[in-house]
Amino acid sequence: MHSGDEKTVVAILAVPRLYALDVSIPAYVFGRHPGYRVLVCGDSGDGSSQVMAADIRPTHSLSDMECADIVVIPGYENPDEPIPASYVEALRGAVERGARIVAVCTGVFALAASGALDGRTATTHWQFTDRLREMYPGVDVVENQLFIEDGAILTSAGASAGLDVCLHAVRTDFGIAVADGVAKEVVSSPVRGANEPQYVDARTPARRPARDSGMGDQKSWLADHCPADGGPQSAVTAHLHSAVRA
Repeated sequence: MHSGDEKTVVAILAVPRLYALDVSIPAYVFGRHPGYRVLVCGDSGDGSSQVMAADIRPTHSLSDMECADIVVIPGYENPDEPIPASYVEALRGAVERGARIVAVCTGVFALAASGALDGRTATTHWQFTDRLREMYPGVDVVENQLFIEDGAILTSAGASAGLDVCLHAVRTDFGIAVADGVAKEVVSSPVRGANEPQYVDARTPARRPARDSGMGDQKSWLADHCPADGGPQSAVTAHLHSAVRA
């Protein structure tokens, strides 16, 4: 399925209501290595340009996905709403011919709709794990994990986890040194492991009582001994010096 120049073809599926970040991250990561050719595939007449936060339009048609070695499904708004059947069929065909699939964030819902996740393990953004389990009970949904690799299918949490899962794919194709080089170029730490959590609940430590500095006693002493008439200050000065030495 490689292109004529033997590059690995990456097709990013421009689903309707997509999150622009989940398109730009894989486009940038895979696009930084000469071994990949990146396509953004979709149907320009289905509203796929209605994206969250930016205007991203397909550069290639859905039929061009047939040459893809890797298919990336970005997250999208309102995953309860189905995506067009043509996208689901294109995903089903990609899975059947053995393409690797990378579903970022709520993109996993589109993959689940194709039936490709039945009997498989998957994850998604922590806010949507319960909903994924409710809508697709045949999927073994894992809570609070950065990404899951089940055979040729990778599913991940959203945002920064999309970067990690793409770097993982680069590492699989070209090795750790190359993946670390790409991570450095995009100013990211080396790829985090799949088993790392999406988040960690950090409890705010209880505030410790302020250490008694003795200022309360000093203020009381000054109130009793400070000359009201602006007279000699020697007693006050001597007391303060003794307090500092103490």
